[in-house]
Amino acid sequence: MSCTIASSQLYTSVVRRCCSSTRHAAARLLPPVHCRTFCETTRNDSTDLANSDEGDGVKLCLKLHSGQRVEIVQGNILDEDVDAIVNPSSSSLFHDSKLSSDIMTAAGHLARRQNMKLINRHGSIPAGSVAVVTGGFLSCHSIIHAVAPRWIEHGTPDEYDYCIRLLRAAIHYVLLVGNDKMYYSVSTPALGAGCNGWPVSLCCKVLLDTTLSFFESRPITPLKYVCFTDINPIVIATLVNEANSLEHPNLESIERPEPKPPSDDSTRDNPAENANDGAS
Repeated sequence: MSCTIASSQLYTSVVRRCCSSTRHAAARLLPPVHCRTFCETTRNDSTDLANSDEGDGVKLCLKLHSGQRVEIVQGNILDEDVDAIVNPSSSSLFHDSKLSSDIMTAAGHLARRQNMKLINRHGSIPAGSVAVVTGGFLSCHSIIHAVAPRWIEHGTPDEYDYCIRLLRAAIHYVLLVGNDKMYYSVSTPALGAGCNGWPVSLCCKVLLDTTLSFFESRPITPLKYVCFTDINPIVIATLVNEANSLEHPNLESIERPEPKPPSDDSTRDNPAENANDGAS
């Protein structure tokens, strides 16, 4: 499988196409004057939410009017049975997070070799763009390296807006790759919610809103299933919380999986009791 990257021209056009039309929506997601307060409160709320639900598996399923399904799954992204998985990468494709390192270790030497070719040919990959390499030894066809922007803690309103636009571009192009490569399913972590310093709640809101908007603009697409998979319970709880409060014209319904019944040892058959029952 050949390795590809968004060229500078395509990268710029993607940012403009998916961000200029949503500039006001991005401003509504985070009023810049309240940014610092927003960061502090969302992190505290997420910590409380993390204790509300335990265990891996599907936490929430969003059904869209356009026919797609978006799921929030707690677990290891390497266990997902999908056509492509997203690697939260840096501009140099250096694996500075445990998840990124685990993905490339499992993919093997061929994927790492393609990474080196990408960097040698194109240099660093700008934030908001993606690069695609083979899945290697993984069960998926491709690994999509997505470069999320780093959050600016004490920036100007324009810098905050630009960060949001770049994050929108990153997840937009992830979905565009799935569409162009005729993939049915893609699994991605919450880009930006790890070592990039984003407020978790804002990051999850942007990712979900952009995903639903993408499918609203492309109702006819081979990509039918997107899975936000993360092992961090705080991130998963925040994704679920933001999905429950999401108001989007493309959202048809929200389904919650049935809770697993607790295993009760007292209900198991006891040979001694059965023998006594038979004797009586």
